[in-house]
Amino acid sequence: SGLLSNLRVPSISIERHDTNFDGYPDMIEYTATFPVGDSERVTYVQAMLGTSLALRARTRFMMDSAVLLTLAAPGRNAQGVTVNGEISLRQLQRLPHRGLTNLAWTYGPLLSGHGAYTVEQLSLDSFQQQLTSRNVTTEISNSREAWQMRTAASTGSFVVKLRLRVPDQDIRLEPEMMTVIKFSWVQFFCIFSVLFLLSRAFLNFLVQSRVLPTRMEWPSSIAKAHMD
Repeated sequence: SGLLSNLRVPSISIERHDTNFDGYPDMIEYTATFPVGDSERVTYVQAMLGTSLALRARTRFMMDSAVLLTLAAPGRNAQGVTVNGEISLRQLQRLPHRGLTNLAWTYGPLLSGHGAYTVEQLSLDSFQQQLTSRNVTTEISNSREAWQMRTAASTGSFVVKLRLRVPDQDIRLEPEMMTVIKFSWVQFFCIFSVLFLLSRAFLNFLVQSRVLPTRMEWPSSIAKAHMD
């Protein structure tokens, strides 16, 4: 009963904005409104937002991830906070190329939904440890926060609003063998051409400048023709 008395169920709204009309959100707005009493104060905010990523070009990659956020209020009269930032990918190693039929990499949800969990397993520290151990994960970058303070006209609620842009992301892949061959032959051809031209110019210089003792020999058929 003590835990339930301290529980505040928020009302949550999510808006997705597709500014370039490509079918994918370019900005996501999360708004969570918590009911609070007049004597209650919010000193910090911790949030975990679930995200998902799917890559279907050149290789297949699927991931369920999350972004973590911890904010400290500047005082005890905070009425809400607004965070503007970006959802970015953090990649440690290149993804293997497995074609479009096999998954190159996959990460399931942080919680499987089966069995019971301890308080430590449900803590943000545990989730952060799981996320940082992955090869590819998500994080909030270039974030700016703005706190709203209580006024005489403030209502009995605390509002957390996140405006997160989704910029274009770069995924590093291991190239397939045909891609390596397609681009490598050009390099070998260029190196061979340069060496051929340099060696030919060097040999012509040796012969014409007589740097080394040389002797001109004509084939017998050409010599006979001159004699006739």
